[in-house]
Amino acid sequence: MGRVRARIAEAGGQRDETVADYEQTVLKALADAESALARHLRAREEMAGRFEARRRAVRAAELAQLRYREGAGSLIEVLDADRERVEAERFHVSAQVRLASSFARLSTALGLGWSSRCSVNGPISAEPSECSR
Repeated sequence: MGRVRARIAEAGGQRDETVADYEQTVLKALADAESALARHLRAREEMAGRFEARRRAVRAAELAQLRYREGAGSLIEVLDADRERVEAERFHVSAQVRLASSFARLSTALGLGWSSRCSVNGPISAEPSECSR
């Protein structure tokens, strides 16, 4: 009878340990999802800012080109505005990459899955279901 009680107590201890492990896993998953969501929201905000900066730089370059054609501006102004446009476009593309990466990490953290072949062999899709087929 003592062995039976000892085995029951051992099973109860194992159950408690398993429950504690499960709770830790759930808490870690929630923390990972929360962190991934925060990173994704920051990436979206950055993307919006970079998009607006790119739009302004494109417009400034167009105006500099127009002023130059009309004789009211210099070639240096055109080149400088074009350089700023190219830089704004580069930052915009970098923000797009960070946004797509953060979306993939968020999808993974939420358990939606993400196939790395989508980002390696082709365009990154906004829909993880397209990549997991």
